[in-house]
Amino acid sequence: MPALKIGFTADLHQPITPAWMVEEIANQAADWGPEVFIIGGDLGESLQDFQRCLALFRKKIPCPILVIPGNHDLWVRRFSDSKKLWFEELPETVSQEGCHWLEGNSFQVKGVGFAGTIAWYDYSAAGPTVSCSHLEFAQKKFDCNSDALLVDWEWSDPEFAHKVSSAFLGKLDKLEKDKEVSQVIVVTHFPILPCQIHQDTEIMGWDFSNAYAGNLTLGKEVEKYSKVSHVLSGHTHIPKKQTWPRAVGKPIETQVIGADYHKPTWIGLALE
Repeated sequence: MPALKIGFTADLHQPITPAWMVEEIANQAADWGPEVFIIGGDLGESLQDFQRCLALFRKKIPCPILVIPGNHDLWVRRFSDSKKLWFEELPETVSQEGCHWLEGNSFQVKGVGFAGTIAWYDYSAAGPTVSCSHLEFAQKKFDCNSDALLVDWEWSDPEFAHKVSSAFLGKLDKLEKDKEVSQVIVVTHFPILPCQIHQDTEIMGWDFSNAYAGNLTLGKEVEKYSKVSHVLSGHTHIPKKQTWPRAVGKPIETQVIGADYHKPTWIGLALE
């Protein structure tokens, strides 16, 4: 018998992806019987859709549901702004729906710890041949990423990336030192390890646009924690499942979920 059954999904993008499709995968996951279920960001295209998406899973899945935000969840809408969404509206909505806000927090069950973060990009995932300053990445972001127009706050990307990474790593520190925790599952919206980053050499400029697709600086820090056994991520809509070796400790099992617009999906992880 597995010690713990974990379900994971991300990039549900309601209402672009219809509610009935999301409900279908919630039913599938419920039938599998997870003991912990994680939603890794980009639930909806508005706060109302974010809430509706959570409600679908809460209705179907009785176990604890852990939630982190994605960049789409922070896009500016008519009655809100990104900063208010981040600090107030998203975490409050998660709590109101009876779920757990994992951003900057941790969760434990059966000796397994969970820590999660949006893992906002700091331009470190750009291709190795790309040489640009932070200012250049910021100025050119409008050409290849809608966050430039739809995320509204005073922080630069590297500033916000550092801000959220610091809180997340603080929780990893505590889990690493906790004698009751035998392993840790890390959940991020943006990928953080090189094997998770998609490289599409057939598309011109992919190496530059990848600057906004992940946070490899954070990944280097996560590798240092010996209890981290898995990294689960979303955002790219391209499925990847690989083992990432590290200098010290056991390799990390990584997955990027392949959920896409009109193609929601989920994965089940049975820890032994």
